[in-house]
Amino acid sequence: MNCKDAKERFLEASEKRLGAAEEAGFMEHLSGCEDCAKLYEEIKAVYAQTEAYDEIEPRAFFAESVINKLEYESKEGAMAYDRLFTSYFRKLALTSAAFVLGLILFFYVTEGTMAFNFFGDEEEAASRSVTEL
Repeated sequence: MNCKDAKERFLEASEKRLGAAEEAGFMEHLSGCEDCAKLYEEIKAVYAQTEAYDEIEPRAFFAESVINKLEYESKEGAMAYDRLFTSYFRKLALTSAAFVLGLILFFYVTEGTMAFNFFGDEEEAASRSVTEL
């Protein structure tokens, strides 16, 4: 067995899934190759550490909820709808509507009582506001 073949079997060897003949060839290679033996020991140590942790059990119906969310997201227009009606955009829309409504109300209430000088003619604007009353 050469180094390439041995490296391809590191994971299987650490999980004890090699046949008797393959394991004998693998161990023989490791006894003669210091680099492969060192690398295999490191891999075995990492693999042992991952086995030390308990397996985490997902909550009930976890897979179904993920599948449902993926199906929802894949529907046409679902993501656009979510973007338009998220809480941020709702707040922005309500704030904008309130601002526009406030401007309309302001101009409605002050109509005829205020002179707006858009063109810089102060006397004409003042006389217009007085005569309109």
